[in-house]
Amino acid sequence: MNRESFRAKKILILAVLVIKTAAGVNNGADTARLNPEKLVAEAVKNNPDIKAARERLNAATAEASIASWPSQPMIFYEEKIAPSGSARVSMFGAEQKIPMPPNKLSAARSEAMARSMAEGAALEETIREVTAKTKKAYWDYYLALKTLDIHRENLRLLETLASTAEAAYVTGKKSRADFVRAAGEIALAENEVIRLETESAKIVAEINRITGAAARGDVHGESPGEPDVSADITTPAPATSARQVAEGARKNSAAAKRLGELRKAGGERRIFETLSWFPDLRVGVKIARMEMSEDETRLMFAADIPLWAPKQSSAVRAAASRENEAARNLEAGILEAEAAATALHYEIVYLARAAGNYKTAILPAAEQSLEITRADYVTGRGNFTDLIDTQRNLLAQKISFAGARTDYHKRLAELEFIVGELPGANGGLK
Repeated sequence: MNRESFRAKKILILAVLVIKTAAGVNNGADTARLNPEKLVAEAVKNNPDIKAARERLNAATAEASIASWPSQPMIFYEEKIAPSGSARVSMFGAEQKIPMPPNKLSAARSEAMARSMAEGAALEETIREVTAKTKKAYWDYYLALKTLDIHRENLRLLETLASTAEAAYVTGKKSRADFVRAAGEIALAENEVIRLETESAKIVAEINRITGAAARGDVHGESPGEPDVSADITTPAPATSARQVAEGARKNSAAAKRLGELRKAGGERRIFETLSWFPDLRVGVKIARMEMSEDETRLMFAADIPLWAPKQSSAVRAAASRENEAARNLEAGILEAEAAATALHYEIVYLARAAGNYKTAILPAAEQSLEITRADYVTGRGNFTDLIDTQRNLLAQKISFAGARTDYHKRLAELEFIVGELPGANGGLK
């Protein structure tokens, strides 16, 4: 590659960079700024999973109302039609099954109400899950755009390094291989920009799925808005302790609430099956109208006797086992929530410290190292490989810093899924 062809390639790459940078600025100006709260509000309103959970709750509430009533009465009509020529006889009446003892119906109603409450907790759990997914998708989108911004900045840096390599070659201090390698590094960086643009589009599609935009035919096009990647994202240390977080998980876990209601339902089912040893009563009245004699009115009393004792015993044992299973599930759910919340707490503490270290120590050191290496290269004391290595290190540390900050907020969203809204300002953070 001669100097003229290299200069032409530089001009082309610089033009592409200017166009992409301008496009990025234009998108930010024309598109409303996106934030997690805006996305969450849209998702809670339109997400299909939340809508389905609401319908399940409506159905369970209706079923609880149904369980408050005994079975429908039976109304009947009979008429004698044979032998022909005989006196006409017609009969009509009604029959009602009465659960016995009376509190058996109450147990069935309590079971249905507990299952309705479990569906209410399941709705809350679904809302929390969708909220966490939405926030995590937002931060994935933020990271993709931030990393894209970092790589565009890196392209500008590589352009200056290529100019430095070219100047060193022109003065005879360095070989042509340095600026040839610089051109290759620029091409690699350009490929990474293209990859990140594709990744951003995929994340936008996921955001549209979670918020229900695609189902409504209201797809956001290229972007539902963009996070402000120029803003300084804070990562404060948690104001709550690991013990407080575990206690919050034990008290507020939506999954534990759902499992607790299912345990109550299991207990009511066991009571219902135990009371089913008592026979239910059937009460009825029958009126017979006869053509050749006076009408007759008859009362009827019957009982549904659990004659097959092994069958009823098995029903009681099955209900008791299901109640015990629900109790063990609740115990396991609480332990799982406590463990997950505690682990997330410590991860958030680490990420808060890591982000602080990147900002105050690691990034300044990487920037200073690049300046020193670049000065050594210009004066002939260093080589281009060291210069590219320090440039790559700076790029990696910037991306790691952005990743630590976004992981911090993603873990915070996961913690809020378990414990609900954390106490204190900024999600329980200082």
